[in-house]
Amino acid sequence: MLALQGYQPQGGGLSFKRCLRLRSGPQRLLAYLRASLKRIQDSPYRVAAGAACGAAISFTPFIGFHLALAILLAAALRANLISAALGTVVGNPWTFPVIWLSTLRLGEWVLGIDGVLSVAEAFDRLADAPVEVLQPLVIPMIIGGFVLAIPAWGATYWLLRRLIARRRLATA
Repeated sequence: MLALQGYQPQGGGLSFKRCLRLRSGPQRLLAYLRASLKRIQDSPYRVAAGAACGAAISFTPFIGFHLALAILLAAALRANLISAALGTVVGNPWTFPVIWLSTLRLGEWVLGIDGVLSVAEAFDRLADAPVEVLQPLVIPMIIGGFVLAIPAWGATYWLLRRLIARRRLATA
């Protein structure tokens, strides 16, 4: 095996310390989304409604289908499809645990049922019997997700439409 004694990567080499920095955290993601939404040349309604569709769909438990569902909803509302895709970023590894727990608890409350399993018990049993653990959680999560999706759509639409209209007035 060839040993590279004294070799130091120049400039662009990745060190462990550099990989641990949170430069790609939520702030960078928000900056990317803001820059992407600024570049979309469409009406404020279409851009804001598209992003709101993506944000709302992120509250549903249909992981893996968020992008397709957001695009279908945006197409039905004649909203911007690209901003709908960008809006699905609301559901991400930082927000999914909060979203899932809140949709589950809200769905249980709407249905009038007590928690089927505690979160700790569900995680303990998940590896042994995934279908038995997940099946009673699906219906409450779907109902809770749709209940939370409505205010998420409204808040995202209202905020983005105002921001986009204000920015375009300032640059005009």
